[in-house]
Amino acid sequence: MISRTLWNIEGKMQTSAEAFEEGVSHYPHWARYTRPN
Repeated sequence: MISRTLWNIEGKMQTSAEAFEEGVSHYPHWARYTRPN
């Protein structure tokens, strides 16, 4: 049960890390429209 909990935590951390990297890769696109000149 502990190993399953750790696996779930690793899975969530991996997912959030991938989402973070994806957000960083798309940052210039949306920042161009949301940030005033």
